[in-house]
Amino acid sequence: MAAVLLGFGAVCRYVHPYAALAFIGLGVAAWLLRRSRTRQPARWLLNTLAVLVVVVSALRVSPDYLVEPILEGILLLVAIKLLEARLPRDYLQIHALCVFQLLGSALISLSMVFLLFFIPLAFLLTVSLILLTFEAADQDPHLPRPAVLKIFAQAGLICLLSVPIMVVIFVILPRTNYPILMFLNQSGSGHTGFSERVQLGEVAAIQEDNSVVFRAAMAVIDPDQLYWRGIVLDHFDGVAWTRSDSAERPYGAVRVDGRPVQQTIYLEPYGNKFLFGLDKPIKIQGRSAARGEDLTYQERHGIFQRIRYQVDSMVGAKMQVENPDQDYGLQLPPNIPEELRQLADRLGAGLGPREKVAAFVRYLRGGQFRYALSELPVSDQPLADFLLRHHQGNCEYFAASLAVLLRLGGIPSRLVGGYKGGYYNSTGGYYLVLQKHAHIWTEAYLNDLDWVRLDPTPAAGLQPADLYLRKFLTQARLLTDVLNYYWFRLIVDYDFQQQLQFLHRAREAVTTQSWRPWLSRLPLARALAVFVGLAALGLAGWELLRRRRRDPAVELAARFRARLGRRGYRMKPSEGLEEFVARIDSAPLQGRALAFVLALEPYLYGGQAFQKAHYRRLAKQLRGL
Repeated sequence: MAAVLLGFGAVCRYVHPYAALAFIGLGVAAWLLRRSRTRQPARWLLNTLAVLVVVVSALRVSPDYLVEPILEGILLLVAIKLLEARLPRDYLQIHALCVFQLLGSALISLSMVFLLFFIPLAFLLTVSLILLTFEAADQDPHLPRPAVLKIFAQAGLICLLSVPIMVVIFVILPRTNYPILMFLNQSGSGHTGFSERVQLGEVAAIQEDNSVVFRAAMAVIDPDQLYWRGIVLDHFDGVAWTRSDSAERPYGAVRVDGRPVQQTIYLEPYGNKFLFGLDKPIKIQGRSAARGEDLTYQERHGIFQRIRYQVDSMVGAKMQVENPDQDYGLQLPPNIPEELRQLADRLGAGLGPREKVAAFVRYLRGGQFRYALSELPVSDQPLADFLLRHHQGNCEYFAASLAVLLRLGGIPSRLVGGYKGGYYNSTGGYYLVLQKHAHIWTEAYLNDLDWVRLDPTPAAGLQPADLYLRKFLTQARLLTDVLNYYWFRLIVDYDFQQQLQFLHRAREAVTTQSWRPWLSRLPLARALAVFVGLAALGLAGWELLRRRRRDPAVELAARFRARLGRRGYRMKPSEGLEEFVARIDSAPLQGRALAFVLALEPYLYGGQAFQKAHYRRLAKQLRGL
């Protein structure tokens, strides 16, 4: 039953609620029938029901809905088998179906939760197979507690012994450059994230989500440079920002200077097609993503599975575009409020482009504006309400306001959507970036500096993620997240290229014997001490294992003969224990020895099971001889 519950737990997240309820109902019915010893339903009826389940599941299969109907069918077949489970073969079939459930869940999601079900299920199935072997030999076996504990120990040992074999098979099993069954692993619909249309106030919902967006394996850098570029929005209709056709153009001559930083990004499924990288990403490897003139990268289709790619970025850089479009970045909606035009004219009166930028940023960072994730302006003119009346909003209000003021002042501008910051996990050597870090900033085009990054959002606007970091649960999450990181990096992401690299390193180590210099540096005495210590540990472990595997009654009998041998009494090969005791000429010793033998014989010859209390009592008697 425990194996059945584990199989159900592995798939319950992916099956329809009605299928889960049907499984629970049939499972409860099977338990009540077994407990009340009521006659079970006829096999022909259950077989007919099983055939109907298979047919209905097959009819529901489609290219976009392939695995889930099969899992639901297997789940119901397990429940039906529970109703008719009488013979060992019925339980073997249930165990096989549980294994198929676990394998099916791996086709949908490759998360580390798979291990939480795989390890106990492997152990329980091993125990079940051993118990079914006893039942096949004896229809009504009654196993004493020590025997049951021994079965559990042996099952655990079998599982441990299978680990090295499993590792070897995992390493050498042939792989392709692209996982054949990855099309099945869509990981649901993806998390909420940036899209190609961002309405003012929309990012606030993303910033309240603490799910993981991506992990970036890299060295620690200045926190002020942690801007993760994703999407560029350059068209404003008064309420929402979208991506125009101009931004979709393939890149021409773009020059970026700055400090190079390399990252390996492990991106979670989020549904959109844009890839993220440290601002400014100049090159992406590992994915066939199209690069735009605005240094954004996008896949052909949405990202519904976890992916890995490498990014080369120039940190602290400015982006120079040769022969730019003179009208790009100046578009404004026709219904822009006149009061916004007056505000831009007043703030930028008599100033050059660079001075205008500084004045607009200084105005937005002034004390009258406050960062907020709730009670945001939602009228027909949200920017006018934000700038002139409410004076509170989140990052896209600040960034959009700066972009509109810049355009009103004749300076091309656009919004960049991505993430700001991240929690550095020193154990794994990577930044953990959550949806809470969602951020939008502004880029302005200046003739002498070209496209430069501007972030008008006050520093207080970054506090939600910073406060989240201080929570104890977040610190614990950073520690446990290392397991998820290495699970994907070493297990899920182990592909043909990494397999070739591993085999090449192994061959190089053998052919060049690179381990010999390390061994030769060890002093002879230290090497000898290490060898002797390892040999002693090995012998001690072997002796302990040999003693544990010996029958306790046989061990006590051997100790009894050895103890009396030290007192001058040798047992002959043809003698029994009572005959041996009868030859003892010391009456007190003979009495104690006979009492010990009479207490031991039921366990030694009668097959009576040992309990710990019995063993301790006999060992105490033995010490009294």
